[in-house]
Amino acid sequence: MTADEPAAKKPRQEAAVTMSTVECLGRYYSKLFPFDHMSRWLSYGNDGKHAMSDDTFFRNREFCYTLDGDIFVRYQSFQSMADMKADIEKKCKGHGDTNQVPVKIDIGPVYTREPRSRQKYAAQDFRPVERELVFDIDMDGYDDVRRCCQGSQLCDSCWPLLTIGVQLMDQTLREDFGFANILWVYSGRRGIHGWVCDAAARRLTDEQRAAVASYLEVYKGNSDDGRANMTADVTSDRRHPAVARAVTLCRRAFEEQYLPLQGFLEDEGCAKKVLSYVPDANIRLRLVERWGKDWNGAKRAAKAAADADDVEMEDLPNLSVERWKEICAEVRKAADKHKGRRDRQVELLRSLDAIAVAYTYPRLDIEVSKKMNHLLKAPFCVHPKTGRVCVPIDPARATEFSPEAVPTVQQLLKELEAARRRAAGGDDADVAAGEEWRATAMGPIMETFERVFLEGMMSSIRAELAAKARERAEEAQAAQDW
Repeated sequence: MTADEPAAKKPRQEAAVTMSTVECLGRYYSKLFPFDHMSRWLSYGNDGKHAMSDDTFFRNREFCYTLDGDIFVRYQSFQSMADMKADIEKKCKGHGDTNQVPVKIDIGPVYTREPRSRQKYAAQDFRPVERELVFDIDMDGYDDVRRCCQGSQLCDSCWPLLTIGVQLMDQTLREDFGFANILWVYSGRRGIHGWVCDAAARRLTDEQRAAVASYLEVYKGNSDDGRANMTADVTSDRRHPAVARAVTLCRRAFEEQYLPLQGFLEDEGCAKKVLSYVPDANIRLRLVERWGKDWNGAKRAAKAAADADDVEMEDLPNLSVERWKEICAEVRKAADKHKGRRDRQVELLRSLDAIAVAYTYPRLDIEVSKKMNHLLKAPFCVHPKTGRVCVPIDPARATEFSPEAVPTVQQLLKELEAARRRAAGGDDADVAAGEEWRATAMGPIMETFERVFLEGMMSSIRAELAAKARERAEEAQAAQDW
């Protein structure tokens, strides 16, 4: 919906937020939501503190509120982040009317005019001119390659699929495009959002965004036979360096994380799907016949227990990893028989790469990235269905991140109250009045935000503003000399 006023509500069963969560949001926005940090980010130095700053920049940014019941209120804009905070707090104090509380805040583009006043201008005078390049990796896109969960559910066994996506995307964006200021955010439920905030990225046209997105979209769904459709020829003898780099990361992740956690070679249907990528019918038949005698490894475990005391299945080498080693050995043996046919050797050996990429390459919601005016949920919002905060992820430590460890809004408010009691009683001299949030889980969350993103971005902004100032001074000097 694009209306300014709340539109008709969807059926009540789709309402996402419980009353307890909505009631918590008022205090969260007032005491914990990092408006100051968000202002430093989204102003991009246009805060009036520098001669080259643009005082219209922030007020031309679109924000969208989602109210309880999936009611979208688009084209909200504010003179400053302080005004936005005041507006949200006013809605949260709406005389008990929780329907006015924003349960989600989306960030849109910067327009030529203030979005709130867009109806005053002709269509050609109101258009988006700047917006971060954004990406969305959603867990339900991996349903065909995970055995543990489906749909919006996730656990520690399938979460690594998303962290693999973050690491690969982050490396590609930095090395192939030269971007430096990239923020990765856990969505609070089942996905990860990426924000590329370099000036060059923010000013990309829709056509350029689509080109970048297409470059990154190696996986494009599955064909009728269940195998992945891939835009890049992973098995080619002359594959692109970026594809070769992705293969290296995917192979390592597939072997070290995916197989041990998902056990995809311990199920007949799943194993046959993996083997379908191997272009040798004899290998496929031989392995299916061998594994078919004990698909889930129960006989293997029983034999081990009979041979030694106190041996459990979890004590044995991972069955899927062992079977993957068998696949690799069979493929290498077959390739050795074709030493005079390099094309056949490459086809066989790189089928192993194709398997790893098909199962672990990031599955992007590509439409999110193509258009400048696409909305994306702001970091630090509370997910309405889980109560978890949308927190930043350090890509270098993505494998250590667990969504189960992300705090809920209820947890944060309890920690805040406890910190206030300690500060009031003089038991915590390290917590300044008004900054009790630093003693909650928001403290390390904001430290991560600053360390992995904000500090580097602010350094880039200062350099950009200084360059603009020098350019203006040189132009003024040239005009004076003329």
